[in-house]
Amino acid sequence: MTRIVALFWVAAAVLSCNDVAGGCIDDSRLPAFDLEIRDSVTSAPIAETAVATVLNGPFVDSLPLCEQTSGGVWLSRCGPDERAGTYDILVIHPNHQSWSVHGVFVPHDACHVQTVRLQIRMQQR
Repeated sequence: MTRIVALFWVAAAVLSCNDVAGGCIDDSRLPAFDLEIRDSVTSAPIAETAVATVLNGPFVDSLPLCEQTSGGVWLSRCGPDERAGTYDILVIHPNHQSWSVHGVFVPHDACHVQTVRLQIRMQQR
């Protein structure tokens, strides 16, 4: 019986997120944000020509394109990878009014950030 309990704990440790060194066994990297950017009137995706920037204290990052429709149209900008914290977000587009939000919290669990997914509807100028 003791041996079965010991094997159970070993299996549980191997299958959990924390390895012996305290890191994460799962090597995937999740983005803090997934920003779906669309026109507010037509709902057309405009992520390809938008610029999305996130700020967390002195940290600033411009988010790359990350998700496409089956037809190849860019829907989203994502990032930064595995960086929890409280962010301000600014999205600009040449034909639309700027969009911003302050104080968006990105939590994390034992292994990864919990991606915050936002649907951004930008108003035309």
